[in-house]
Amino acid sequence: WMAPGRNSVMLGMGDGSVQYIAIDDKGEQGRPIILKALTGSASASFSKGTLDCGQFVYAMLPGGSIVSAAVSGITAGDINRDGLLDIRSAIGVSAGCNHGVALLADGTVWQLGFAIKENGIKAPTAPTQVSDVRNAVAVAAGRDFDAAVMADGSVRFWSPPLVARQVPGVANVKKVVAGIGHTIVVNADGTIAEIAIDASGVQRAIPIPGIEGAVDCVVAGKSLLVLTADGTVQQVMFNPKEYTVQKMDKLSSVTALSSGGSYALALLDNGTVAHIAIDESGAHLTDAKIDLQNVASVSGGPDTFLAVTVDGKGWGGSVKGRAVTTIPPTSIIAAREAGSGLATGRRQHAALMGDGSVRIVDINEKGEASARVWGDPQVDQKDGFAAVSLGTTQMALLKGDGTVWICPIAISEAGVHIADTATLLAGVRLAVAVTVGDAYAYALTADGTVWFWAAQ
Repeated sequence: WMAPGRNSVMLGMGDGSVQYIAIDDKGEQGRPIILKALTGSASASFSKGTLDCGQFVYAMLPGGSIVSAAVSGITAGDINRDGLLDIRSAIGVSAGCNHGVALLADGTVWQLGFAIKENGIKAPTAPTQVSDVRNAVAVAAGRDFDAAVMADGSVRFWSPPLVARQVPGVANVKKVVAGIGHTIVVNADGTIAEIAIDASGVQRAIPIPGIEGAVDCVVAGKSLLVLTADGTVQQVMFNPKEYTVQKMDKLSSVTALSSGGSYALALLDNGTVAHIAIDESGAHLTDAKIDLQNVASVSGGPDTFLAVTVDGKGWGGSVKGRAVTTIPPTSIIAAREAGSGLATGRRQHAALMGDGSVRIVDINEKGEASARVWGDPQVDQKDGFAAVSLGTTQMALLKGDGTVWICPIAISEAGVHIADTATLLAGVRLAVAVTVGDAYAYALTADGTVWFWAAQ
């Protein structure tokens, strides 16, 4: 048998031995490596690897067990048997972009995943059975979906799991904020750092000097607004070679910040909301009057914002340049149910309710609001949801049990629609916060580490 990879090939020989051959950019092959641990294997499959998720291989051993290994580990020598998965009686295996599927002799199909640790090593996660797929005779794993041929000749499709990777060199984080073009972590000691991404998708943290006592921050345009423990706001400009820090005058007693991308909102300790305009020169406090009192939380989106007052009423608003219009209170959030968790997108917003449910709020161009309760019958909601974050193409939901679920957002001529389906994010456990940016999304776990995955 033969299993081709991106820059390599694996060969199952007639005598039962298995050879691995690397191929360089000029098309020249390297010296064959004999993989003794795979002797007698029935087949193997290389991932449809990208620079972000790396390339790896699944091999089916004698007896139907399966081993996984990163290609970088193969070039250094034999495959490490630590990658042996808890699978028995397999008769087929296929690798996708960042996962795989295995077909067992009884016709069931199992999803194979892994978590990427801080040192870059892929640690296999426990295989999970694909529900409602039985009597399969062949499987194939892709990037956006997997498929199985059934005994009756029909074909079943399903979405593969999302897998998160740990950001190296980041620990003791108390908050992570993903914005357009920039992602910031607030450390437990009050310092902040920017997560930089190189061309191969590797992420690292770069400290931002001149900030102390940080408790929160938002990315707005080319500016970073940092809320410090004394209620003041520091502005950090993202210059090509350095960060410049400047205190925002005439802005104090701030308890929370929210970014709409081209503007920001500051919630003050007296329950009012201030508008901050963003332009090429930075952030500027305006005299725009936002007719709201006793505000408990506020969330800004690209065109509109959402606010909840202490009596539980939901308020909407639109922002065009320095003009802010407040929509009268609506029934989108019931008084006794309202929580403080808000996530604002482009005309679609998500409100985390007091009972742990999530409500999707639509505000059209006329300022008219409507709402619906989000729900996927496949997701057990008995623990409720603890946090929600909206991006351009996905919504991230944090359940009370620390798991993270991802919902796709469809954009078409008819508008923007948040789907009532969710996929479990693999590789992350005991999450305490989530945030979705333009290219990547992030989860903060209870141990202070940060994990990321593609947001597109």
